[in-house]
Amino acid sequence: MPQSLIWQSLSFMRCQWPALFAGDGRLRSRPFPATFHLACTEGEVLLSYAEIIGSTAARAGRDVPVAGLSNVFTFPPYRREGHGSEIVRAANALLDELGQEMAILFCEQELASFYGPLGWTAAPSGTVVSASEAPLAMIRQPGADDHAVVASLRRSPVTTATAW
Repeated sequence: MPQSLIWQSLSFMRCQWPALFAGDGRLRSRPFPATFHLACTEGEVLLSYAEIIGSTAARAGRDVPVAGLSNVFTFPPYRREGHGSEIVRAANALLDELGQEMAILFCEQELASFYGPLGWTAAPSGTVVSASEAPLAMIRQPGADDHAVVASLRRSPVTTATAW
């Protein structure tokens, strides 16, 4: 990713999620570790951004590969123009290609109405355990409908060692 886009993404994250820049990471000048960085741009201007993180989770007594969708944002002047949906659809396509058992994102409750129509299902409380402080976990499993995802999580919850 070009350095100018890295700086723009880090600048947004500093304002939106200041806790990410505490302690040793206070003066971070490099992107967060991610498997993929996705950017929606116009010229050199970053409009919307997301990261995909590869990880593992414990499920039914075994480690399973999962992917995390993280740091999804659209700069305020460019919201309500479809850029956020575009970046999530691009991330979804990439996540589907990766073939992980599931993808997980952590967000605020009010964002369920944004992610739901884009193929993400709200996980029932207690079925995704992680270090995340976000109040809602959402899951994406290619080929599974909302009911199948919820039933699967209720039968076999997921625990991640990290949050993203």
